[in-house]
Amino acid sequence: MTHTSSFLTTQICNNVLVSVLLIRLCSLPKYHSLRVQVAVTLRCVKQHRRLDQIKSDCKATQGLTLVVRNRLTCYLDLPTSSDSFLVDSLSQRFSVKMWFEAFLGVCWFLSQEVVLSVGHGDRPHGCQVWSPTEVACSFLDAVPPDLPPSILRLNLQHNSIREVNRQSFGALEHLEYLDLSWNRIEYVENGTFGSLTNLRTLNLSGNGLGDAQWSNITSSLLSLQTLVLSDNRLQQLNRRSFRGLHNLTLLDISSNAIIVGECAFCGQQRLQRIDMTDNEISTLPNRLFHPQSELELLDLSNNRLRDDVLAKEELWSGLARLRTLDVSRNYFSIPTFAQSFRNLTSLNTIYMSSTKMQQFRFQNVVPLLNAPIHDFILSYNPISIFEEGILLQLRHLRTLDLSQTPIPSSQLLKILPELKYTKIQKLELGTAPGNFAIDNTTFGRLPGLEELSVFGSDLSVLKAEVLRHSRNLTDLDLKANNITIIEENAFIGLESLQKLQLQRNNIKTLPERVFDPLHALTYLDLSSNNLNTIPPALFKRLLNLQSLSLAGNGIVRIDNTTFVGLNSLTHLDLSFNLFTTARNVVAPSLKSINFKRNQITSLKANEFSGLGNLVSLSLEGTGIETIEPRAFQGLGKLNLLDLSQNRLRTITSRMFEDLENVTKINLSLNLLLSEIEPFGFYGLRRLKALVIRYYLWTIHPHAFAGLDSLVFLDLSHNQVYKVGRHAFDGLHNLKRFHLVKTKIAVFEEETFGHVIRQANRIRFEENPFFCDCRLLWFAEWARDNPDNLFFFSLEWYKCAGPPEYAGTRLENFYINCTTPTPDTEFQPNLPLACAFSSSAVLLYMLAAFLVSYHRWKIKYLMFLLRRRNEDEEPMRGRRFVYDAFVAHNSEDTRWVVRELCHNLENVEDQPRYKLCIHQRNFLPGAPIVNNIVKAIETSRKTICVLTRSFLRSGWCEFELQLAQTPDNLFGKGGSCRLILVFLEEIPRPLLKKYRHLEAVMDRDTYLEWPGDVRGRPLFWRRLRAALGKPVNAERAGDRRMRDDEQHELVPLLRV
Repeated sequence: MTHTSSFLTTQICNNVLVSVLLIRLCSLPKYHSLRVQVAVTLRCVKQHRRLDQIKSDCKATQGLTLVVRNRLTCYLDLPTSSDSFLVDSLSQRFSVKMWFEAFLGVCWFLSQEVVLSVGHGDRPHGCQVWSPTEVACSFLDAVPPDLPPSILRLNLQHNSIREVNRQSFGALEHLEYLDLSWNRIEYVENGTFGSLTNLRTLNLSGNGLGDAQWSNITSSLLSLQTLVLSDNRLQQLNRRSFRGLHNLTLLDISSNAIIVGECAFCGQQRLQRIDMTDNEISTLPNRLFHPQSELELLDLSNNRLRDDVLAKEELWSGLARLRTLDVSRNYFSIPTFAQSFRNLTSLNTIYMSSTKMQQFRFQNVVPLLNAPIHDFILSYNPISIFEEGILLQLRHLRTLDLSQTPIPSSQLLKILPELKYTKIQKLELGTAPGNFAIDNTTFGRLPGLEELSVFGSDLSVLKAEVLRHSRNLTDLDLKANNITIIEENAFIGLESLQKLQLQRNNIKTLPERVFDPLHALTYLDLSSNNLNTIPPALFKRLLNLQSLSLAGNGIVRIDNTTFVGLNSLTHLDLSFNLFTTARNVVAPSLKSINFKRNQITSLKANEFSGLGNLVSLSLEGTGIETIEPRAFQGLGKLNLLDLSQNRLRTITSRMFEDLENVTKINLSLNLLLSEIEPFGFYGLRRLKALVIRYYLWTIHPHAFAGLDSLVFLDLSHNQVYKVGRHAFDGLHNLKRFHLVKTKIAVFEEETFGHVIRQANRIRFEENPFFCDCRLLWFAEWARDNPDNLFFFSLEWYKCAGPPEYAGTRLENFYINCTTPTPDTEFQPNLPLACAFSSSAVLLYMLAAFLVSYHRWKIKYLMFLLRRRNEDEEPMRGRRFVYDAFVAHNSEDTRWVVRELCHNLENVEDQPRYKLCIHQRNFLPGAPIVNNIVKAIETSRKTICVLTRSFLRSGWCEFELQLAQTPDNLFGKGGSCRLILVFLEEIPRPLLKKYRHLEAVMDRDTYLEWPGDVRGRPLFWRRLRAALGKPVNAERAGDRRMRDDEQHELVPLLRV
């Protein structure tokens, strides 16, 4: 053992950089001596020895335990000799005495505890928290044996611990909080908690403890105040169950199958809260509590108690301090309260919801009426009889819940006026059979009423001044009452109302001034009605309105003045309507708007021009197919954008321009989404979260370029099978990367390596991993970083191929990717082979470059040769027919027709130019090349309308090249016949791959279409100057032109 230890020490010392991370001096009362904690980080360098061999050597050495991680980081308590490690210099302010005390403390500490672990540092056993005062661990099978004796809190919930014994907590005499919930503990040794003299809270819920463990759990815990034993297998509860727990104040024994015995709580004088929920208790003994009980809360809900339990006199006689009683979800058909309830003078809250109660009679509840009840919850009961006089006696009543109770309307109209003698603040009613017609006398005068809810009744008509006496009402809920008509003065007197809910009714029209009295209203819900038309002035007086819902009303269009002036409106829900555009929604103060499930199939330019302060925009499921350039113009403050469940086909570089402050985008479930183009998210420099799940097929190189701030990327459940080599370049801040269940088989290191190594949470499960040398790097990284790879140890990371590795877990995947060459094998002349192959590759690359660089000139030469063979003469020397040929992409036709043609061909006070446009002047049936060449040859100028759509079109690039070709085929420059007009700003990175265009821009002056209307007259003057005098003006006096010259161009002029 000595030889092995010295050998390993030598190996580590030769390959380790040791640095002191922390030296802390502290005094512990138990030891009364100096203790210094030193954490030393060792980076073990792997040379020629296998990792498993080093691991076995470390395990064979006494005091050393090594767990292999990414860089074999070790935390080691070294021997007392300082020869084997280096200590970084600390502050020079340390005196000689302090250094001497620190050295002695280090020697004492290192002689007491030896710890060597990798990956978790000073947190052994994989614990989340490991400190001198607190420990929290998960994924354990037993209680850690080396717990610090000074801890005050120990959290071991959600583990797989099966038993605890005396040794588990024997040294933890300072422990105050112990959580062993949701383990598999079935046995507790007697005396296990005997040394925990300071324990205040013990949680053993969610285990398999039975009655045999009662005494082993509760003995010797003199200081225990909180005991939680819910969700176990306890059955018997008697006077011996809690013997010795004299300081217990809270007891939770819910979700067992307990039978309560006589005087089970008689010894618990300080017990204040008992939870016996969900135990199937059918009865309670007469003597259950201590005669002078301090009990304040008793929860008996969800059991099988019946009417006789409430009628037991002795059971309730000693609960004078009881404040809250919950007997919900039991079986009380006609509850009768014992006379001893008269002594419950502190009782202020009773829960009796869902108790099968059918009748609530005055004579049965008289003993209860003496208590100062504040909250009475009777909801979800089939009450058919509710006698008069009961509410009249509840003078302290503040909350009454009768929701979902079918009390006949005739009875409700009799008992509700009694509330004027109470202090009622909150009233809930519902499901009253018959026509529940209310007027201004229904509720009487309730000046203290603040919240009123009427649900599921047949109100039909909301009459004028119905609540005029409830001036302090702040919350009115009238949803699902089949209201069809609201009279104009229905809300008079409700000046304090802040929240109004009218959803799920049948309202078709509203008076234009019905909401005018509601000056304080901040929340209005009109969703799920039939308000197809919204009067423009309906909300004009709601100056404090902050949230408005008009969802599910079938609205097709809304007036652009509807929300003008509502400067406090921040949230608007227009989902589930029939909007086809958002242009008429003008609300400058809005922060959030929801257009979910409308019919907006296309986003036009300036679609959201009236929503300049928008922060959150939801367009989920609206059927969007196209997003035009500048669709989001003006949304500079937008943070969240939801475009999920639409029909987008391609993510283009112009799609998200003007969204420089967006932090989260959701593009999931776009059924037709096929690809992400290069620079698809260009400009989203503050984007932090991007979710594109389902249906994506292709990710091109540089698809996510420019997303410098991206932290979370989710591409799970897509059909992607291959990713472009540089697709994830530039994601320098990515921390969470999800790529679950795709078609990707090979994760190439050049593509994924950098983003995987920098992220701290990876999810790649359920992919068809093809396990060969290209995947070896990922398997090794995953084994070294299991904490970063979610679910790596489970079945979801398996090889799908090749056949010899199919079904192998990635954590067990090894392959030898270096095959040595035998000495007898033929050795080629490598220098000569390299020279020939390099020359061939260079020649091929040069030829490919020349063909690619001059491909349009070559194509034009081929056209000239073909025309020469067809005996068709070039049109050189002929007079020009057009002033300019307009080269443009079809997406820009609107601008060409409305702006260019209108200002050059159809002006009254200026010379008119004759333009050639391919939609109007190209001959159908003729080859496209022929049409383009004839158009350029017969036009004096060529105007190129440059947009990103223009750059993506191959024919547009051909037109740009050809416009420079006829006059100087192989010259360096073009000619003055070419005029460049930039219709929009194009990022410089996109121009680099169009070398010819970049050269023209550097050489010639070009025009830019001004966004400001005031700059456009200057634009047209400059363009006319570039075009010169129109062709028609030069030819007006020339009569010598032959008919055949004009006739030769007729095919080009046909429509």
